[in-house]
Amino acid sequence: MPFFQRHDGTQIFYIISGQGAPVLLLHGFMGTGASEFLDIRPWLEKKYTVIAPDLRGYGRSMPKPRLYGRDFYRQDAEDMADLLEHLNLPPAAVIGYSDGGEVALWLPILVPRLVRSVLTWGATGHFHPSMRPAVLSMLNMRWRTPLIDQLHGAEHIADMTHHWVNAMLQIIDSGGDITYSRAKEIACPVLLMLGDKDELNPVAMGRSMAAALPRGQFSLYRRTGHAVHSERPRRFRREASRFLSRTRG
Repeated sequence: MPFFQRHDGTQIFYIISGQGAPVLLLHGFMGTGASEFLDIRPWLEKKYTVIAPDLRGYGRSMPKPRLYGRDFYRQDAEDMADLLEHLNLPPAAVIGYSDGGEVALWLPILVPRLVRSVLTWGATGHFHPSMRPAVLSMLNMRWRTPLIDQLHGAEHIADMTHHWVNAMLQIIDSGGDITYSRAKEIACPVLLMLGDKDELNPVAMGRSMAAALPRGQFSLYRRTGHAVHSERPRRFRREASRFLSRTRG
């Protein structure tokens, strides 16, 4: 399995499969490229070259433990930009869930020539102060499972969770902006999907972000939470497939 090493020594593990126009899949918190998209990769691989990395400090990527700073979304996007440069593929469709969605929104700002479209869910480019209780509740969630221990190392889970929460509180306390203030710079087509029961992402913020994007679209999933792809898989596949085909270039 391939690794890509950045100039700072960071090692990014990634899976590449399928054939066709490139699609970059970006996982969320405590996920990996392999584990997060088990139901998505098989149908994508029939039409696209799918690149599914582990973000730095997750899964097989290094260094560990994963540390999170105020700008960790941008840092992850810089990792992914370098990976895309290294692979020397045509411009990619970037698909991101949750944290991966926030990273996906950074990429067309940093390297617009490498990105042909962006599709996200569970991400809005901004964390409103009202999200503080939901962020703090992450500390009480049961992250230690056999699978997560195996993916990330049992000894790292508590530190990862605390560092993530602290970074998110820094983002919220400094105004909450991730990419919202730079939405006008994102020139490619973007589809933002959001569940109306997503406790981390208010619907109003999703609509606002989509409206701020020059080529933004918004798709609301009613009676649906954060994980749109697993809660509403048929509709998700239908809308994602249509968007990818339309923006294939």
